Amino acid sequence: MKFFLLLPTTTTSLLLLLLASRVALAQNMTDREQQLAGLKEICFEGFVMDFFCINRGTLLDNPRVNTLEEPERHSFHCLLDVNRCVSSGYEMLLDPQFVGNGTGNRYGRALRLNADGNEQVLRVARPVGERGYCSSCTGPSGSIDEGFRATVYGFLVPNSGSPPTLNVTEVRATTGECGDEMFIPNVDQISVVLGGGNSAVKAHGGFMVTAWGFILPFGVISARFLRHRPDGLWFKIHMGCQILGYALACIGLIVAFANFGNVFEDGMGASFRHAVCGLVTMICGLLQVINGLNRPHAPQPKGKDDNDEEEEEEGEEEAEEKKEDGTDNEDDIEYIPSGWDDD
Repeated sequence: MKFFLLLPTTTTSLLLLLLASRVALAQNMTDREQQLAGLKEICFEGFVMDFFCINRGTLLDNPRVNTLEEPERHSFHCLLDVNRCVSSGYEMLLDPQFVGNGTGNRYGRALRLNADGNEQVLRVARPVGERGYCSSCTGPSGSIDEGFRATVYGFLVPNSGSPPTLNVTEVRATTGECGDEMFIPNVDQISVVLGGGNSAVKAHGGFMVTAWGFILPFGVISARFLRHRPDGLWFKIHMGCQILGYALACIGLIVAFANFGNVFEDGMGASFRHAVCGLVTMICGLLQVINGLNRPHAPQPKGKDDNDEEEEEEGEEEAEEKKEDGTDNEDDIEYIPSGWDDD
């Protein structure tokens, strides 16, 4: 009985001892060391960027823009409306002047927000974004619609990778609050590397350009300019090119569906327009394939039909039979001199 009575006291003592050791450790550490160890709250401000656009390498709503070079052109619609962007989570970007030498004007991936931080970004950003193109925004006309900057407070998660994860305590849609207290991650914690999504873009583009830009056009050219070749060579080249070209285009389409998600969430943005044009082109290509499979037979030479061919075949067979029977002999032919009457 005494053992069970002493158990709560022992547990409490251990907890107090652990807390005291952490306090003592913190007292022997600088503010910077405490922040890196997750013992002291940090303040950070910068652009908020969704991981999906970081991973793909370019902005979903503006594919010509590198994600880490012009985050100020990232629309609120892409950041807050598009499900695949929202569900991917958010990161805080470090301004180029703090990133280091050799990176040019590229922003750094400084912090990755935890789940609570992602939710706070949505709650804070939507009221300040202009309603319209951003359907979930509630801000008045004239509000910002691109490049969301915010100030975040929280505690770093030690050894959580590059960029490190931040357990967010507060997100504010303001800047300039941190001042000299702004936290700058160590160089080895800052990442300027984009995700692997850019390789999917290159693969998709490579398959499509090869198919629609080279192989399929070559098949069309062969049908136009190689008809004079013997043995139907033009048709063999044409059919092979069209089958191979459309197969590569289908692979490119599969790459797009597997990596780019629902592109129709982009509203009337560049990705939406590209997807519509691409699907219409693929459907037209499929109709052309169906048309080729159901093409009519090649026309017969003029003046010759199926009946003529049958008669020719029958005549050839009769000639062969006569030759075999020996009836096809010039000596057996009865000549009637001219001038003789039938009687």
